Amino acid sequence: MNSSELKKFLDYTDKKITPIMKEFLSLYADKKNKEVIFYQISTGGKRLRPALAIACCNMLGGKEKDVLYPAASLEIFHNYTLIIDDIIDNSNSRRKMPTLWFKFGKSIADLVGVDYMASLFEGVYRSKKPREVSEILIKAMKGLTDGEILDVLFEQDNRDNEPFVRENRYKEITENDYFKMIRKKTAELIEVSVKSED
Repeated sequence: MNSSELKKFLDYTDKKITPIMKEFLSLYADKKNKEVIFYQISTGGKRLRPALAIACCNMLGGKEKDVLYPAASLEIFHNYTLIIDDIIDNSNSRRKMPTLWFKFGKSIADLVGVDYMASLFEGVYRSKKPREVSEILIKAMKGLTDGEILDVLFEQDNRDNEPFVRENRYKEITENDYFKMIRKKTAELIEVSVKSED
C-alpha cells in the first residue's frame, strides 16, 4: 500500500468511525455538553487503531460491519488515554491545538474522560463477542495504566509533592525499563487493534 492509498484508507476509516464515536459519546449526555465532549475527537488524529482493526478484519475474511463498533470503542479509548496523558504531563497543546484540559479546565477534562470511559463500553456491548472484546480492552487498560505509571516514575524532577512518585522514582532507567514502558503505553493499543476484529 503506497502513501496515497494509506491516506485514502485512513480517510475512509475516519468517515466510518467518527459518526459512531459521536453517537456513543453523546448517548445519555446533555446536549449542551456536546461541544466539550466532542472536542477531543475533533482535534484530528489519523484513526490508525480502528484502521488496523478494519484491515485485520478484511484480511481475515470477516464482515466489516462487525468490527466497526469495537473499532470505534478502540478510538474512544485511545482518545481517553490522550486526555489523561495531557493532564498528567500538563501539556498545553496536541496536534497543534489546545489540549482539552487547557481549553476547558482540568475539572471538565476529568469529567469528559469519564464520559469517554463509559462510552467505549457501548461498542463492546454492541459487538458480536462482547465478553471477548471486553477482556481484550480490560487487559489493555490495565497495561496502559502500568505504562503510564512507569512513565511518571521515570521523570527525574517535578512531582515532589506526590508521595508515591517521590518514594518510587527510578534513579536509573535502563533500555529494558524504557522498552517495557513504551510496550505497555504505546504498543498495547496497537496490539488490541489487531485483536478486536470480532
